[in-house]
Amino acid sequence: MTEKSGISATHSPRLNGADCFVLALNRMMRRTGQQELIGQTHIILESLPDLVSLRAAADQLAKNFPVLDAKALRNPFNLLASWKWKESSRGLPIRLWRESGSTSNSSEDFLEISNFQDLSESIMTEDLSMNGGLRNLRLDLVHLREGKWVFIMTWSHLLLDGRGAEMLLGALIEGKSIPGNGFQNTIPQKKLWPRIQSVRPILEHFSRLSDYCHQSLGGSRARLGRFRYKLLHLDENQSSQVQTRATEYATSLTINSFYLAIAARAHRSAFQSRGKDPQHYLLSIPVQMRRRGAKAPIFQNCISMLFYHFKNKDLDTIEIATRVSQEQFEKMARKGLDRSFLDLLELMRRIPSAPYMSFVSKQFSGEITSFFHSFTGDFCIPSSSFFGADVLNAYHIPSVFSPPGSGIFIGTFQGKVSVTLSWRDRAVSEEEAELIMNKIHLDLIG
Repeated sequence: MTEKSGISATHSPRLNGADCFVLALNRMMRRTGQQELIGQTHIILESLPDLVSLRAAADQLAKNFPVLDAKALRNPFNLLASWKWKESSRGLPIRLWRESGSTSNSSEDFLEISNFQDLSESIMTEDLSMNGGLRNLRLDLVHLREGKWVFIMTWSHLLLDGRGAEMLLGALIEGKSIPGNGFQNTIPQKKLWPRIQSVRPILEHFSRLSDYCHQSLGGSRARLGRFRYKLLHLDENQSSQVQTRATEYATSLTINSFYLAIAARAHRSAFQSRGKDPQHYLLSIPVQMRRRGAKAPIFQNCISMLFYHFKNKDLDTIEIATRVSQEQFEKMARKGLDRSFLDLLELMRRIPSAPYMSFVSKQFSGEITSFFHSFTGDFCIPSSSFFGADVLNAYHIPSVFSPPGSGIFIGTFQGKVSVTLSWRDRAVSEEEAELIMNKIHLDLIG
Protein backbone atom coordinates (compact mmCIF):
# COMPACT_ATOMS: atom_id res chain seq x y z
CA MET A 1 0.00 0.00 0.00
CA THR A 2 1.31 3.42 -0.85
CA GLU A 3 0.61 6.50 1.14
CA LYS A 4 0.65 8.79 -1.90
CA SER A 5 -1.18 8.21 -5.16
CA GLY A 6 -3.27 10.02 -7.71
CA ILE A 7 -6.02 7.40 -7.72
CA SER A 8 -9.48 8.82 -8.34
CA ALA A 9 -11.79 7.51 -5.64
CA THR A 10 -15.18 8.16 -4.15
CA HIS A 11 -15.06 6.17 -0.91
CA SER A 12 -12.85 6.70 2.10
CA PRO A 13 -13.44 4.66 5.27
CA ARG A 14 -10.63 5.59 7.62
CA LEU A 15 -7.98 3.27 8.92
CA ASN A 16 -8.24 2.71 12.65
CA GLY A 17 -5.33 2.85 15.08
CA ALA A 18 -4.33 -0.81 14.64
CA ASP A 19 -4.52 -0.44 10.84
CA CYS A 20 -2.12 2.52 10.98
CA PHE A 21 0.31 0.40 12.99
CA VAL A 22 0.25 -2.19 10.16
CA LEU A 23 0.59 0.62 7.60
CA ALA A 24 3.80 1.72 9.30
CA LEU A 25 5.04 -1.89 9.48
CA ASN A 26 4.38 -2.31 5.75
CA ARG A 27 6.51 0.73 4.96
CA MET A 28 9.35 -0.67 7.06
CA MET A 29 9.01 -4.06 5.32
CA ARG A 30 9.07 -2.53 1.84
CA ARG A 31 12.10 -0.44 2.77
CA THR A 32 13.97 -3.59 3.77
CA GLY A 33 12.80 -5.62 0.76
CA GLN A 34 10.31 -7.81 2.66
CA GLN A 35 7.12 -6.96 0.72
CA GLU A 36 4.12 -6.33 3.00
CA LEU A 37 2.39 -8.06 5.90
CA ILE A 38 -0.06 -10.61 4.51
CA GLY A 39 -1.87 -13.70 5.73
CA GLN A 40 -2.93 -16.91 4.07
CA THR A 41 -5.90 -19.13 4.87
CA HIS A 42 -6.02 -22.78 3.82
CA ILE A 43 -9.25 -24.77 3.50
CA ILE A 44 -8.56 -28.50 3.02
CA LEU A 45 -11.27 -30.16 0.92
CA GLU A 46 -12.25 -33.77 0.34
CA SER A 47 -13.11 -33.20 -3.33
CA LEU A 48 -13.20 -30.63 -6.12
CA PRO A 49 -15.68 -27.83 -5.30
CA ASP A 50 -18.27 -26.60 -7.81
CA LEU A 51 -16.06 -24.24 -9.83
CA VAL A 52 -18.95 -22.52 -11.63
CA SER A 53 -20.57 -21.54 -8.33
CA LEU A 54 -17.22 -20.68 -6.72
CA ARG A 55 -16.21 -18.37 -9.56
CA ALA A 56 -19.59 -16.63 -9.52
CA ALA A 57 -19.32 -16.17 -5.74
CA ALA A 58 -15.77 -14.77 -6.05
CA ASP A 59 -16.88 -12.18 -8.62
CA GLN A 60 -19.85 -11.27 -6.43
CA LEU A 61 -17.51 -10.86 -3.46
CA ALA A 62 -15.39 -8.38 -5.42
CA LYS A 63 -18.55 -6.52 -6.41
CA ASN A 64 -19.90 -6.44 -2.84
CA PHE A 65 -16.58 -5.30 -1.37
CA PRO A 66 -14.71 -2.98 -3.77
CA VAL A 67 -12.24 -2.26 -0.95
CA LEU A 68 -10.60 -5.57 -1.96
CA ASP A 69 -9.04 -3.56 -4.80
CA ALA A 70 -8.46 -0.33 -2.85
CA LYS A 71 -5.40 1.62 -1.75
CA ALA A 72 -4.67 3.15 1.65
CA LEU A 73 -3.79 6.84 1.24
CA ARG A 74 -3.00 9.64 3.67
CA ASN A 75 -4.82 12.95 3.50
CA PRO A 76 -2.04 15.57 3.17
CA PHE A 77 -4.01 18.06 5.27
CA ASN A 78 -5.19 16.12 8.34
CA LEU A 79 -2.70 13.19 7.89
CA LEU A 80 -5.43 10.59 8.48
CA ALA A 81 -5.19 7.46 6.30
CA SER A 82 -8.25 6.18 4.43
CA TRP A 83 -9.17 3.50 1.93
CA LYS A 84 -9.77 4.79 -1.60
CA TRP A 85 -11.33 2.81 -4.42
CA LYS A 86 -13.00 3.39 -7.76
CA GLU A 87 -16.65 2.62 -8.39
CA SER A 88 -15.96 -0.12 -10.92
CA SER A 89 -14.38 -3.28 -9.56
CA ARG A 90 -12.58 -6.04 -11.42
CA GLY A 91 -13.63 -9.64 -11.00
CA LEU A 92 -11.76 -11.92 -8.62
CA PRO A 93 -9.96 -14.66 -10.56
CA ILE A 94 -9.30 -18.13 -9.09
CA ARG A 95 -6.02 -19.64 -10.22
CA LEU A 96 -6.06 -23.42 -10.68
CA TRP A 97 -3.04 -25.64 -9.96
CA ARG A 98 -2.26 -29.32 -9.61
CA GLU A 99 0.72 -31.10 -8.15
CA SER A 100 2.58 -33.32 -10.58
CA GLY A 101 1.23 -36.85 -10.26
CA SER A 102 -2.28 -35.74 -9.30
CA THR A 103 -5.22 -36.99 -11.33
CA SER A 104 -8.59 -35.34 -11.84
CA ASN A 105 -11.63 -35.85 -14.04
CA SER A 106 -12.12 -32.09 -14.35
CA SER A 107 -12.03 -30.58 -17.82
CA GLU A 108 -10.54 -27.38 -16.39
CA ASP A 109 -7.03 -26.32 -17.36
CA PHE A 110 -4.81 -26.71 -14.28
CA LEU A 111 -1.22 -25.47 -14.26
CA GLU A 112 1.20 -28.13 -13.04
CA ILE A 113 3.48 -27.49 -10.07
CA SER A 114 5.99 -29.77 -8.38
CA ASN A 115 5.04 -28.93 -4.81
CA PHE A 116 2.05 -27.22 -3.17
CA GLN A 117 4.03 -25.65 -0.33
CA ASP A 118 6.56 -24.05 -2.69
CA LEU A 119 3.63 -22.38 -4.48
CA SER A 120 2.09 -21.27 -1.19
CA GLU A 121 5.36 -19.74 0.07
CA SER A 122 5.95 -18.00 -3.26
CA ILE A 123 2.48 -16.42 -3.15
CA MET A 124 3.29 -15.09 0.33
CA THR A 125 6.27 -13.18 -1.10
CA GLU A 126 4.53 -11.71 -4.16
CA ASP A 127 2.46 -8.60 -4.71
CA LEU A 128 -1.18 -9.76 -4.44
CA SER A 129 -2.15 -7.76 -7.53
CA MET A 130 0.35 -9.53 -9.81
CA ASN A 131 -1.09 -11.05 -12.99
CA GLY A 132 -4.26 -8.97 -12.91
CA GLY A 133 -5.39 -9.80 -9.38
CA LEU A 134 -6.92 -7.51 -6.78
CA ARG A 135 -4.69 -5.46 -4.50
CA ASN A 136 -5.83 -7.01 -1.24
CA LEU A 137 -7.03 -10.56 -1.97
CA ARG A 138 -5.94 -13.55 -4.03
CA LEU A 139 -7.66 -16.93 -4.48
CA ASP A 140 -6.03 -20.20 -5.58
CA LEU A 141 -7.19 -23.81 -5.75
CA VAL A 142 -4.68 -26.68 -5.74
CA HIS A 143 -5.17 -30.40 -6.36
CA LEU A 144 -2.72 -32.41 -4.26
CA ARG A 145 -1.20 -35.63 -5.55
CA GLU A 146 -2.70 -37.44 -2.54
CA GLY A 147 -6.17 -36.58 -3.90
CA LYS A 148 -7.28 -33.77 -1.59
CA TRP A 149 -7.82 -30.16 -2.63
CA VAL A 150 -6.65 -26.93 -0.98
CA PHE A 151 -8.45 -23.61 -1.37
CA ILE A 152 -5.99 -20.79 -0.63
CA MET A 153 -7.14 -17.30 0.30
CA THR A 154 -4.24 -14.84 0.57
CA TRP A 155 -5.10 -11.46 2.08
CA SER A 156 -3.60 -8.12 3.04
CA HIS A 157 -3.12 -7.76 6.78
CA LEU A 158 -3.62 -4.03 6.38
CA LEU A 159 -7.25 -4.71 5.49
CA LEU A 160 -8.01 -7.87 7.47
CA ASP A 161 -7.00 -9.73 10.59
CA GLY A 162 -7.43 -13.49 11.05
CA ARG A 163 -10.99 -13.28 12.38
CA GLY A 164 -11.91 -10.85 9.62
CA ALA A 165 -10.51 -13.32 7.06
CA GLU A 166 -12.87 -15.98 8.44
CA MET A 167 -15.79 -13.55 8.18
CA LEU A 168 -14.82 -12.71 4.59
CA LEU A 169 -14.70 -16.42 3.80
CA GLY A 170 -18.20 -16.67 5.25
CA ALA A 171 -19.33 -13.82 2.98
CA LEU A 172 -17.87 -15.71 0.00
CA ILE A 173 -19.76 -18.87 0.92
CA GLU A 174 -23.07 -17.15 1.70
CA GLY A 175 -22.85 -14.51 -1.05
CA LYS A 176 -24.10 -11.75 1.23
CA SER A 177 -23.27 -8.06 1.09
CA ILE A 178 -22.74 -6.24 4.37
CA PRO A 179 -24.10 -2.75 5.23
CA GLY A 180 -21.31 -0.18 5.28
CA ASN A 181 -19.14 -2.25 2.93
CA GLY A 182 -17.95 -4.39 5.83
CA PHE A 183 -16.50 -1.52 7.87
CA GLN A 184 -17.35 -0.19 11.29
CA ASN A 185 -19.63 2.76 10.59
CA THR A 186 -17.92 5.03 13.09
CA ILE A 187 -14.73 4.81 15.09
CA PRO A 188 -15.50 5.62 18.75
CA GLN A 189 -13.84 8.86 19.72
CA LYS A 190 -12.75 10.16 23.12
CA LYS A 191 -11.91 13.70 23.99
CA LEU A 192 -8.19 14.38 23.95
CA TRP A 193 -7.55 14.69 27.69
CA PRO A 194 -9.42 11.50 28.70
CA ARG A 195 -7.55 9.64 25.98
CA ILE A 196 -4.19 10.97 27.18
CA GLN A 197 -5.13 9.84 30.69
CA SER A 198 -6.11 6.41 29.43
CA VAL A 199 -2.74 5.74 27.76
CA ARG A 200 -0.75 6.24 30.96
CA PRO A 201 -1.05 2.59 32.09
CA ILE A 202 0.42 1.22 28.86
CA LEU A 203 3.22 3.79 28.80
CA GLU A 204 4.10 2.89 32.38
CA HIS A 205 4.09 -0.77 31.34
CA PHE A 206 6.45 0.01 28.43
CA SER A 207 8.74 1.87 30.81
CA ARG A 208 9.05 -1.22 33.02
CA LEU A 209 9.68 -3.49 30.04
CA SER A 210 12.47 -1.22 28.77
CA ASP A 211 14.60 -2.34 31.71
CA TYR A 212 15.03 -5.77 30.06
CA CYS A 213 17.25 -6.55 27.08
CA HIS A 214 15.50 -9.09 24.85
CA GLN A 215 16.57 -10.89 21.69
CA SER A 216 15.01 -12.58 18.67
CA LEU A 217 16.30 -15.42 16.51
CA GLY A 218 16.59 -13.05 13.56
CA GLY A 219 18.57 -10.38 15.43
CA SER A 220 17.97 -6.66 15.54
CA ARG A 221 18.78 -6.01 11.85
CA ALA A 222 16.48 -6.99 8.99
CA ARG A 223 17.52 -10.26 7.35
CA LEU A 224 16.25 -10.66 3.81
CA GLY A 225 15.13 -14.20 3.09
CA ARG A 226 12.35 -16.27 1.57
CA PHE A 227 9.20 -16.71 3.63
CA ARG A 228 8.91 -20.26 4.98
CA TYR A 229 6.56 -22.27 7.15
CA LYS A 230 6.02 -25.69 8.72
CA LEU A 231 2.72 -27.20 9.81
CA LEU A 232 1.72 -29.57 12.57
CA HIS A 233 -1.80 -31.03 12.44
CA LEU A 234 -3.05 -33.14 15.34
CA ASP A 235 -5.84 -35.66 14.96
CA GLU A 236 -8.93 -35.75 17.18
CA ASN A 237 -7.37 -38.04 19.80
CA GLN A 238 -4.16 -36.03 20.05
CA SER A 239 -6.10 -32.76 20.17
CA SER A 240 -8.25 -34.15 22.98
CA GLN A 241 -5.06 -34.94 24.91
CA VAL A 242 -3.83 -31.40 24.35
CA GLN A 243 -7.13 -29.96 25.62
CA THR A 244 -6.93 -32.09 28.76
CA ARG A 245 -3.29 -31.13 29.32
CA ALA A 246 -4.02 -27.42 28.77
CA THR A 247 -6.80 -27.35 31.37
CA GLU A 248 -4.43 -28.89 33.91
CA TYR A 249 -2.34 -25.71 33.80
CA ALA A 250 -4.72 -22.94 32.71
CA THR A 251 -8.39 -22.08 33.00
CA SER A 252 -10.73 -22.29 30.02
CA LEU A 253 -10.69 -18.49 29.83
CA THR A 254 -6.89 -18.25 29.82
CA ILE A 255 -5.99 -21.28 27.73
CA ASN A 256 -3.96 -18.94 25.50
CA SER A 257 -1.45 -18.79 28.38
CA PHE A 258 -0.68 -22.49 27.84
CA TYR A 259 -0.04 -22.00 24.13
CA LEU A 260 2.07 -18.89 24.74
CA ALA A 261 4.20 -20.88 27.19
CA ILE A 262 4.71 -23.57 24.54
CA ALA A 263 5.74 -21.01 21.91
CA ALA A 264 8.22 -19.35 24.29
CA ARG A 265 9.80 -22.65 25.34
CA ALA A 266 10.13 -23.73 21.71
CA HIS A 267 12.02 -20.56 20.84
CA ARG A 268 14.28 -20.97 23.86
CA SER A 269 15.23 -24.44 22.58
CA ALA A 270 16.37 -22.86 19.29
CA PHE A 271 18.47 -20.28 21.14
CA GLN A 272 20.03 -23.04 23.24
CA SER A 273 20.93 -24.98 20.09
CA ARG A 274 23.02 -21.92 19.12
CA GLY A 275 24.80 -21.99 22.45
CA LYS A 276 22.83 -18.97 23.66
CA ASP A 277 20.35 -18.59 26.52
CA PRO A 278 18.79 -15.09 26.63
CA GLN A 279 17.80 -13.99 30.10
CA HIS A 280 14.69 -12.12 28.93
CA TYR A 281 11.94 -12.48 26.33
CA LEU A 282 9.55 -9.68 25.36
CA LEU A 283 6.36 -10.77 23.61
CA SER A 284 3.65 -8.65 21.98
CA ILE A 285 0.50 -10.78 21.69
CA PRO A 286 -2.60 -9.73 19.71
CA VAL A 287 -5.96 -9.59 21.49
CA GLN A 288 -9.07 -10.01 19.34
CA MET A 289 -11.55 -7.23 20.16
CA ARG A 290 -14.50 -8.68 18.23
CA ARG A 291 -16.84 -10.53 20.57
CA ARG A 292 -18.33 -13.87 19.57
CA GLY A 293 -21.92 -13.48 18.42
CA ALA A 294 -21.79 -9.67 18.36
CA LYS A 295 -22.09 -7.64 15.18
CA ALA A 296 -18.62 -6.67 14.03
CA PRO A 297 -16.94 -5.36 10.86
CA ILE A 298 -15.22 -7.75 8.46
CA PHE A 299 -12.50 -5.27 7.62
CA GLN A 300 -10.06 -3.33 9.81
CA ASN A 301 -7.68 -4.87 12.35
CA CYS A 302 -9.98 -5.19 15.34
CA ILE A 303 -7.16 -6.10 17.67
CA SER A 304 -5.15 -4.70 20.53
CA MET A 305 -1.91 -6.02 22.01
CA LEU A 306 -0.75 -7.26 25.39
CA PHE A 307 2.95 -7.21 26.19
CA TYR A 308 4.47 -10.07 28.18
CA HIS A 309 7.89 -10.52 29.73
CA PHE A 310 9.48 -13.86 30.56
CA LYS A 311 12.68 -14.36 32.49
CA ASN A 312 14.77 -17.30 31.39
CA LYS A 313 13.94 -19.28 34.52
CA ASP A 314 10.22 -18.81 33.85
CA LEU A 315 10.57 -21.18 30.90
CA ASP A 316 12.18 -24.09 32.76
CA THR A 317 8.93 -26.12 32.77
CA ILE A 318 5.60 -25.86 30.98
CA GLU A 319 3.89 -25.57 34.38
CA ILE A 320 5.95 -22.55 35.45
CA ALA A 321 5.74 -20.86 32.06
CA THR A 322 1.95 -21.24 31.90
CA ARG A 323 1.52 -19.93 35.44
CA VAL A 324 3.70 -16.87 34.77
CA SER A 325 1.86 -16.19 31.51
CA GLN A 326 -1.53 -16.50 33.18
CA GLU A 327 -0.54 -14.26 36.11
CA GLN A 328 0.67 -11.56 33.70
CA PHE A 329 -2.50 -11.80 31.62
CA GLU A 330 -4.73 -11.43 34.67
CA LYS A 331 -2.70 -8.44 35.92
CA MET A 332 -2.79 -6.70 32.53
CA ALA A 333 -6.53 -7.39 32.21
CA ARG A 334 -7.21 -5.81 35.60
CA LYS A 335 -5.31 -2.69 34.52
CA GLY A 336 -7.13 -2.55 31.19
CA LEU A 337 -3.89 -2.52 29.20
CA ASP A 338 -5.59 -3.79 26.05
CA ARG A 339 -7.88 -0.74 25.99
CA SER A 340 -5.04 1.53 27.01
CA PHE A 341 -2.93 0.34 24.08
CA LEU A 342 -5.86 0.87 21.68
CA ASP A 343 -6.14 4.46 22.84
CA LEU A 344 -2.40 4.91 22.27
CA LEU A 345 -2.79 3.62 18.71
CA GLU A 346 -5.66 6.03 18.11
CA LEU A 347 -3.52 8.94 19.33
CA MET A 348 -0.79 7.93 16.86
CA ARG A 349 -3.01 7.63 13.78
CA ARG A 350 -1.86 10.95 12.29
CA ILE A 351 1.86 10.16 12.62
CA PRO A 352 3.41 9.34 9.21
CA SER A 353 4.86 5.86 8.91
CA ALA A 354 8.56 6.76 9.04
CA PRO A 355 8.52 8.62 12.40
CA TYR A 356 5.91 6.12 13.64
CA MET A 357 8.29 3.18 13.22
CA SER A 358 11.18 5.23 14.57
CA PHE A 359 9.20 5.72 17.79
CA VAL A 360 8.29 2.03 17.96
CA SER A 361 11.86 0.88 17.32
CA LYS A 362 13.26 3.14 20.03
CA GLN A 363 10.57 1.95 22.45
CA PHE A 364 11.65 -1.67 21.97
CA SER A 365 15.39 -1.28 21.28
CA GLY A 366 15.01 -2.16 17.60
CA GLU A 367 13.08 -5.41 18.12
CA ILE A 368 9.35 -5.10 18.76
CA THR A 369 9.08 -8.66 20.05
CA SER A 370 11.22 -11.76 20.62
CA PHE A 371 8.90 -13.64 18.26
CA PHE A 372 5.34 -13.45 16.96
CA HIS A 373 2.59 -15.57 18.46
CA SER A 374 -1.18 -15.83 18.54
CA PHE A 375 -3.80 -18.37 19.51
CA THR A 376 -6.70 -17.79 17.15
CA GLY A 377 -9.20 -20.15 18.78
CA ASP A 378 -11.69 -22.17 16.75
CA PHE A 379 -11.81 -21.43 13.02
CA CYS A 380 -15.30 -20.11 12.21
CA ILE A 381 -16.96 -20.75 8.86
CA PRO A 382 -20.75 -20.96 8.33
CA SER A 383 -20.78 -24.46 6.81
CA SER A 384 -18.92 -27.77 6.87
CA SER A 385 -19.27 -27.80 3.07
CA PHE A 386 -17.42 -25.51 0.66
CA PHE A 387 -19.31 -25.23 -2.64
CA GLY A 388 -20.24 -28.90 -2.50
CA ALA A 389 -16.94 -30.22 -1.12
CA ASP A 390 -16.58 -31.41 2.48
CA VAL A 391 -14.20 -29.30 4.60
CA LEU A 392 -11.59 -31.45 6.34
CA ASN A 393 -9.49 -28.75 8.00
CA ALA A 394 -8.97 -24.98 8.05
CA TYR A 395 -6.14 -22.84 9.44
CA HIS A 396 -4.21 -19.59 8.97
CA ILE A 397 -0.60 -18.99 7.94
CA PRO A 398 0.49 -15.47 8.96
CA SER A 399 3.58 -14.01 7.35
CA VAL A 400 6.38 -12.65 9.54
CA PHE A 401 9.10 -10.09 9.03
CA SER A 402 12.61 -9.64 10.34
CA PRO A 403 13.23 -8.69 13.06
CA PRO A 404 12.16 -10.89 14.81
CA GLY A 405 12.00 -13.30 11.86
CA SER A 406 9.85 -16.07 13.38
CA GLY A 407 6.41 -16.78 14.82
CA ILE A 408 4.28 -19.62 16.15
CA PHE A 409 0.52 -19.58 15.52
CA ILE A 410 -1.97 -22.06 16.95
CA GLY A 411 -5.64 -22.58 16.18
CA THR A 412 -8.31 -25.26 16.10
CA PHE A 413 -10.90 -26.49 13.62
CA GLN A 414 -13.73 -28.64 14.94
CA GLY A 415 -11.57 -29.36 17.96
CA LYS A 416 -8.48 -30.40 15.98
CA VAL A 417 -5.30 -28.44 16.76
CA SER A 418 -3.10 -26.96 14.01
CA VAL A 419 0.25 -25.28 14.58
CA THR A 420 2.04 -23.03 12.08
CA LEU A 421 5.70 -22.08 12.44
CA SER A 422 6.46 -19.12 10.14
CA TRP A 423 9.96 -17.80 9.59
CA ARG A 424 12.32 -16.03 7.22
CA ASP A 425 15.35 -17.75 5.77
CA ARG A 426 18.56 -16.45 7.36
CA ALA A 427 16.64 -15.75 10.58
CA VAL A 428 15.93 -19.44 11.27
CA SER A 429 17.59 -22.47 9.68
CA GLU A 430 15.76 -25.58 8.47
CA GLU A 431 17.35 -27.55 11.32
CA GLU A 432 16.21 -24.99 13.90
CA ALA A 433 12.69 -25.03 12.46
CA GLU A 434 12.58 -28.81 12.86
CA LEU A 435 13.87 -28.49 16.43
CA ILE A 436 11.18 -25.91 17.26
CA MET A 437 8.39 -28.08 15.86
CA ASN A 438 9.61 -31.13 17.78
CA LYS A 439 9.66 -29.10 21.01
CA ILE A 440 6.13 -27.82 20.34
CA HIS A 441 4.85 -31.35 19.75
CA LEU A 442 6.52 -32.61 22.93
CA ASP A 443 5.05 -29.83 25.09
CA LEU A 444 1.60 -30.17 23.53
CA ILE A 445 1.28 -33.90 24.09
CA GLY A 446 3.43 -34.20 27.22
